[in-house]
Amino acid sequence: MPVSAGYLTAGPSAQIPSAPPPVDREDRLNNRNDHV
Repeated sequence: MPVSAGYLTAGPSAQIPSAPPPVDREDRLNNRNDHV
């Protein structure tokens, strides 16, 4: 997926899309803790 790579290469643009992924990961971690 060249699009994702483009976002990664883009400094300022990467920050915007990069914000949502971390939140999702945190939610997943919280979900795992809830399951445990």
